[in-house]
Amino acid sequence: MRAFRAILLPDLLLRVLVGKLYRGIMFQWNLNVRGIVLLAPALAMWLAAGLASGAVAESSLPLSYISRTWRTDDGLPQDAVTSVVQTKDGYIWVGTYSGLARFDGVHFQVFNGGNTPALRSGRVTSLFEDPAGTLWIGSEIGEMTACDPGRHFRAINVGPALGRRKIIAIALDETRDMWLVDAEGTLMRLKDGLRLTPKPGRSSTMTIAAAFPPGKIWVLRFAGASTLEQGRLVPQFANEAGESLNYVQGICSCRQGGIWVASDGSLRRVKPNQTTNAYGFMPWGDLKPLIALLETSAGMLVAGTEDRGLFIVQPGGGVLNLCRSNGLSSDWISCLCEDREGNLWLGTGGNGLVMVRRGNVTTLDAPDHWQGRPVLSLTSGRNGMLSLSSG
Repeated sequence: MRAFRAILLPDLLLRVLVGKLYRGIMFQWNLNVRGIVLLAPALAMWLAAGLASGAVAESSLPLSYISRTWRTDDGLPQDAVTSVVQTKDGYIWVGTYSGLARFDGVHFQVFNGGNTPALRSGRVTSLFEDPAGTLWIGSEIGEMTACDPGRHFRAINVGPALGRRKIIAIALDETRDMWLVDAEGTLMRLKDGLRLTPKPGRSSTMTIAAAFPPGKIWVLRFAGASTLEQGRLVPQFANEAGESLNYVQGICSCRQGGIWVASDGSLRRVKPNQTTNAYGFMPWGDLKPLIALLETSAGMLVAGTEDRGLFIVQPGGGVLNLCRSNGLSSDWISCLCEDREGNLWLGTGGNGLVMVRRGNVTTLDAPDHWQGRPVLSLTSGRNGMLSLSSG
């Protein structure tokens, strides 16, 4: 027996679904629902028309997110992704332990030692695009390759100073000199092999990250923070002896100036004049480092962790956690970046490449959860009511 329900349209919490059309059905992956949301094209257009005319109210519920995952079956060289970056021409470049891939949104073009001799090691661990559009590729064994905007690859002589250590980050300082950060937290200047070792922090394990606000390089080593200034390292958040006062978990540049600092489980923004805005404790905890931290173009702060998925801090202070329990393919985030359309690209430790973006549909649910019955049909009336039938 079917049960019929009517809901007033202005009270509906509907957003247009961003998906793709396939065999007459629009579909997407929604992190706030179990399974796949299906919309017929006519219904999707009806929803879009409703939003365009202002007939559908804005949702005040937590924002939904959608995701898409690509793995080796889709052409990715390996499911363990180490680095990801979007270059000026719009391509997404992905580093893995089985080669480098260029992604156009549909196909992966894979580069490795077999088809690209200048790529001396296919175990790619870092990617960086310089202002001229050249892509720099660092490897697990300290080898380096550059790919110019014309897609010509050339091997780079790093020299003996790096000692074949894993390159985990590449950056330019205020004078445009290039620096490499290795797996031990040591910086090396590419032009002359100068090596600098930051003071360690309070962590007993090697926790390394690097953030690059304009004109300055930040490096975290054993949860202690240092900046590179005019060719020398300066400890930050430290006493006069250079000993770290905080367990710094993550750091990134702030679009309004200054930096974001996650330390001892809390979040704060340090302005250029050194004044601080504190935002309280964050749900990612205070015992582990953040694998990646960035501020998005929409003003949200995004933190990737090694075992708790992705945290999104909203400008108003709310925090969302996207993880395996609500639809993300992995809790282990190895790297992340934002593309020019505001999509987040996540590398995972073994579950492929993930794209996450704001969803435009919120799933409707009745107070009694439709009494466990499926929704079979729906129609709109002239009085602004939406009628649904469940089986």
